[in-house]
Amino acid sequence: MNSRKSKKVRKGRGGKIFAILLSIVIFFALIIFGVVMIGRQVISSQTDNIAAKFLPSSGSSGSSEGSDSVTDAVSQMGSATP
Repeated sequence: MNSRKSKKVRKGRGGKIFAILLSIVIFFALIIFGVVMIGRQVISSQTDNIAAKFLPSSGSSGSSEGSDSVTDAVSQMGSATP
């Protein structure tokens, strides 16, 4: 009976490998998600700059009004990414 107690039960390694692979996939997915979000921010910023060049400035009455008109115009143009 002692031989049965001292015998180690081998558990499958599939669960550990699956957990490691799943962790790696989630890690890379988070990195890709962050890169996409940064890319969207850069595209939005560039779109604002391009739109500011083509829109007439509102004069020296206030810079906040000018930035609001740029934001409104950019939102009407549509998104740069699908």
